[in-house]
Amino acid sequence: MLNMMGFVIKHDDFLLSHHVWFGIFIRQTVGEDGAMPIRKISEKTKIRHRNEINKTLAQLPLSAKRVLCLALVSVDTKKPLEPGMIFKITADTYTSITKVKPSVAYRQLKEGAELLNTSKLSLSSDDILALSTELGLPDAMRKSLERLDMGITDYCAYSPNEGYVVLKFTHTIHPYISNLIGGENKFTTQLLTSAMRLSGQYSWALYQLIRKNYSKFRTKNYFSIHLNELKDELIAYTIEDDEVVYKYPEFPIFKREVINKAIKEIKEKTEIEFLSCLIESKEGRKVSVLRFEFLVSEDKFTGIDNETHEFMNDDDAAFLTEFDKVVPPKKISEAKHG
Repeated sequence: MLNMMGFVIKHDDFLLSHHVWFGIFIRQTVGEDGAMPIRKISEKTKIRHRNEINKTLAQLPLSAKRVLCLALVSVDTKKPLEPGMIFKITADTYTSITKVKPSVAYRQLKEGAELLNTSKLSLSSDDILALSTELGLPDAMRKSLERLDMGITDYCAYSPNEGYVVLKFTHTIHPYISNLIGGENKFTTQLLTSAMRLSGQYSWALYQLIRKNYSKFRTKNYFSIHLNELKDELIAYTIEDDEVVYKYPEFPIFKREVINKAIKEIKEKTEIEFLSCLIESKEGRKVSVLRFEFLVSEDKFTGIDNETHEFMNDDDAAFLTEFDKVVPPKKISEAKHG
């Protein structure tokens, strides 16, 4: 079994992921003898998931986020995830993408596996109502449930001797990470490079929020958001006596300690080359609504070139064609400020 990249195992067949990192080549095999073509894909690799799990992802500790993102790389998001698939992530993969030392990769893989074993996908009452049919909830329960927690993985295990993690997603999580194309475009697309290299909790969550808006709106490079809604997205709150208590009640401190630091890291490590936060409106003297303006440079990390297409199979090419109809591969702003 190869020990270079994350891949998918289905029963006794070994299927390597269709994503290969930075020009690394790996061989795909089916069974013991049948060889599949060698494939190469570069930094344009993306991960996709439904918006309902964004909050759960934002709350995960860094190591768990990274393990989950590497598993999502191997999910074919254009069709339902097949039962029985097991995903494998190696320390070599982890190191090559995050640029951490091998010793750190081993430690974070182990931590990530332990955390994912106990992590839950939490749905709010609005999400429960919107997804009640998919969840198979009786009519009487659709409006009565305030929160619903579902497991993310059936298991997530670490091998200390060989330095890899294997995990299997629960059946209930499948609709949130696969079969995404179509419908109302309620999913988020992120670059794997960016998602893996951002280390700040608020940076990661803000990047995800920007990509959610970027995935949804084709022509807008800005969005407005209420201050408390932003804190919800960034998980900038605590729960005390079953009540939400928002952190950083003074906006200047929130702007300096959270927004400005997140913007700095995002601009340094991702494809978002311009990002600013402006005050859009106030309620009295207090800030109430913010406006984020951004410019995504798809060429920075994801420029499409002939070399990349040369190594794509027909299924991958078909998926990108279909996906680009929904989310154009390149969004160009006339001006950085609107």
